[in-house]
Amino acid sequence: MSVNRQGTGNDTTARIQLAPDTMQDEMFIGLAISGGGSRAANFGAAVMFELADLGLLHRVDAISSVSGGSIAAAYYALQGYPGLSFTRREVEERFGRNL
Repeated sequence: MSVNRQGTGNDTTARIQLAPDTMQDEMFIGLAISGGGSRAANFGAAVMFELADLGLLHRVDAISSVSGGSIAAAYYALQGYPGLSFTRREVEERFGRNL
């Protein structure tokens, strides 16, 4: 994925260009996770776990998040790195604290 900031007329706006093989099913699915501290982190993580249980999370092409919701997005992005794997229980325990 590359970020193209040229030609937008606004330095704070980014246009994301996905690689052609990103949308193999020819459908774009985006997941947006709002902010709101620990509540947003918990809600975002719970939504992603439910989507995974339903077999739908793997179809998400891009995730956008802000503030507390970015914590859940970061945990998802870190899945698969060597030595990092998070179970639902571990995430619930870590997110159970007030941020």
